[in-house]
Amino acid sequence: PFKASDISEFLRSVVSHTSFTFAWIAVYKACGWKDIVVILAEETRFRGHFELHKREMKNAGMNVKIEAQILDPLAQTDAVMKRIKFSKYRIIQALTFQNTWRAMLCSAREI
Repeated sequence: PFKASDISEFLRSVVSHTSFTFAWIAVYKACGWKDIVVILAEETRFRGHFELHKREMKNAGMNVKIEAQILDPLAQTDAVMKRIKFSKYRIIQALTFQNTWRAMLCSAREI
C-alpha cells in the first residue's frame, strides 16, 4: 500500500491564512523557484487567497505557469496532473482542502 513516506519531495506546512502567500513566496525565493503551478479548490473558501497568491507571485518576479481549479478531486485530478507532468513543471502550490491535495499526491504517483 501507498505511504506518505514513499514520496521524498513532499512538503506540507500550515500557516495562518494571512501569512500563507508571503510564507510560500519566501520558500520559493529561498529555493530559487520561479515557475509555479497554482491549484485552486472551491470558490468560496479559496478564491481570494488564489488571486492574492498569483498577484504577489508576479510582484515577486515569479511566474504562474499553469493555473487550474479542482472542484471534484476524483473526476478532475488525473487530467490536471497529466497536464502538469506533460509540461514538466515540478512546483505546485495547492490552495485546497485535504481531499484535493491527497488526490493530487495519489494521481502524481500513478501517472
